[in-house]
Amino acid sequence: MKIILSRKGFDNSHGGCPSPIMPDGTLLSMPIPSKDNVRYCDLQYNGINYDELLRQLRPGKEYDTCHLDPDIRTDIRINNVKKWKPAFGQINAAQGLLCNSGVDKGDIFLFFGWFKQTEIKDGKYRFTRRKKDDFFHSSDLQVIYGYMQVGEIIKEPEKIADYKWHPHASYIKLKNHTNALYI
Repeated sequence: MKIILSRKGFDNSHGGCPSPIMPDGTLLSMPIPSKDNVRYCDLQYNGINYDELLRQLRPGKEYDTCHLDPDIRTDIRINNVKKWKPAFGQINAAQGLLCNSGVDKGDIFLFFGWFKQTEIKDGKYRFTRRKKDDFFHSSDLQVIYGYMQVGEIIKEPEKIADYKWHPHASYIKLKNHTNALYI
């Protein structure tokens, strides 16, 4: 069995801020901005959509569409997907590296990213301010937030297309012969 560390979510280049650690301790990895067809306003956590959460955390910054990958959280979409399964797509050099490394069924992806604690102040979410001698609540952290054990690897475009909700099932990605979906 192989264990693959995979960095995902917001960073300085994609999103421009850490993903939030919610006040209840939930690690909410923010999917990176992209031209895919998933919108931040269509994703939610505990009744607040990602668009509104990001507006509170980053006032003045606008986010529209995102690359929801890996898609490993149930009930994240406001309009749930029938027959949804956790899925993670790879393409081009990243997929070549996984293929050349022999990643196969039973292997485990550990997803990690940049996170920071949040709090609610005056009814709005914000990143916590620096507190003396409180490492967890004031620091930027690199955290493993999720995992996925590979049950199936799909490389055939016609089979990937069955996962219509996933960004790697888009027309452009389906035309790329290196496109793969890990279920």
